[in-house]
Amino acid sequence: MARHKSTSSLSGIHAVITGASRGIGLSTAHLLASHGASLTLISRSSSALGSAISSLPSPALHTAVSGDVSSRSFWNGFKPDKDRRVDILVNSAGISHQSLFLRTSEDLIEDVVQTNLMGSMWACKSMGRRMMRQKTLHDAGGIGSQDLESEKVSQSIGKGVIVNVASLLGIQGGLGSAAYAASKAGVVGFTRALAAELGPSGIRVNTVLPGYVTTDMTDGKFISSRYSLLMLLERGLLHGKSVPVGPLSIYVLRRVASLIYTYEPKSSPFIQSVTS
Repeated sequence: MARHKSTSSLSGIHAVITGASRGIGLSTAHLLASHGASLTLISRSSSALGSAISSLPSPALHTAVSGDVSSRSFWNGFKPDKDRRVDILVNSAGISHQSLFLRTSEDLIEDVVQTNLMGSMWACKSMGRRMMRQKTLHDAGGIGSQDLESEKVSQSIGKGVIVNVASLLGIQGGLGSAAYAASKAGVVGFTRALAAELGPSGIRVNTVLPGYVTTDMTDGKFISSRYSLLMLLERGLLHGKSVPVGPLSIYVLRRVASLIYTYEPKSSPFIQSVTS
């Protein structure tokens, strides 16, 4: 995992990241932590979370929570310190697969949709309610520093920022990815609707659509099929890496992640779409 030069532009900011023990989620954690944010990392694997925490700058600032994000009971029981703000939610947890739909087991289809789509929805419902009860970060006193950059961050975050990680396959489809593409298309549609609901209250909701990103979840799955490889090449999805940076919107960190090719949805009064 690449290390980032530590700065304090997000000191005092608390972010919750799902799927945080690897890939895009872990890269995002490194980026946020390098800017001074404190993190709550969520993943199914407690051992992987321990390794993730120890790899971050200032590991004592961060908390690990193991659980299944697709479970409503997990989110019902997930109670960060009531006196602690949740400024940023990044929904990065996901299951990938590569198999023709008619040959894909019903259990796998359900797992993919439950984790990729419903997991993001339950997280947004739980953390969105919490954000709604918060003052805007600016009204709550900002992030401590009075410099111009800190003021911009405070204004941008408002009551909270939600970033849902989808995929280009969610808008383009792809051979052997029917369940995955459907789940990510659902994330895009859900994000658009939620942005319209929460935007007027000061909560920004965005989705990012990475192309093909090399992580331990994807290694050997898509490239093993020459048909999938051709599809990826034809559609321009190759080739991103999950390091050195993670997928957060530029209004939070003032930089664009190298692995993101497309931001969705398009500009609206409550949604910021950015390009490099």
